[in-house]
Amino acid sequence: MKKPKLSIRVFHFSDYCAYLKAAYDELCGHDPSVSFRKLQKVAGYSETSNHLWMRMHGHAPLSQQAAQRYARVFGLKTREIQFFMLLAAMNQAKTDEDRNAYLEQMMEFREFRESRINNPADYYSPWYLPILRATVGLDDFKEDPAWIAERLLMPITKKEVEKGLQKLFAIGYLVRDERGSLRLSSPFVGAYEDRHDPDPITILNMRNYDRAMIELAHNAVGKQPQSQKFIVGNTLHISRRQALAMRDIVRKCLREIEALASKDEAVEVVYRVNMQLFSLSKWTDEEQK
Repeated sequence: MKKPKLSIRVFHFSDYCAYLKAAYDELCGHDPSVSFRKLQKVAGYSETSNHLWMRMHGHAPLSQQAAQRYARVFGLKTREIQFFMLLAAMNQAKTDEDRNAYLEQMMEFREFRESRINNPADYYSPWYLPILRATVGLDDFKEDPAWIAERLLMPITKKEVEKGLQKLFAIGYLVRDERGSLRLSSPFVGAYEDRHDPDPITILNMRNYDRAMIELAHNAVGKQPQSQKFIVGNTLHISRRQALAMRDIVRKCLREIEALASKDEAVEVVYRVNMQLFSLSKWTDEEQK
């Protein structure tokens, strides 16, 4: 089989299954004789199995050896192979700690970093970007990193503020008005709809962001006066149907809070609204489906 030269770049993918599908489709477009069996044989696997199809569709794990073999079949070069193996490892990691470690290694590849530049999906990375964006909405906002760092309760450096504002502007969440001042491009970003984003890296960034927001809430428990915080909750024994119904109630509540925040009043402080609903007892395997 002649070594293929594909137009797609592996560095532009955040899901190894999506890359395998795209590479296979393009290869078939160039050569109608291409088949799963043919590619498996070239990779060193049995022609009679469905080895590639199973891994392409996420029905079986892609080992590092298999990732390397199929990367070569699709004509990837040394650095591309290294990246693809990291991508497969990141997608299949069991913990976010491992996923973050693999993602950090992936970010060392210039081509991948450049593919994520100005990507709105990276709004949650680093985690303090949404906070900086909200700060720009204050009536007395000053485009001064030192002023912003001093105004916020969380620890953040002037350099982080500067880079954060630059990124928010680059990905379109901040704009400049006719006087050249920074302004919000839209009143609200994110909330409940973001949870449906299929991009694995965006999902990971959102989970990192959620942990950071919960940590800020943890710190507020002992540091902020009662007049500036409102932290309540309840532990309940309920049906699974009620648990799902509560999600809808939480979504509705958040929409009402956003509607209240959009009213034309003085914008004086930045607040975070955390809403957590999680199980404290195990669900059976059937229930989890």
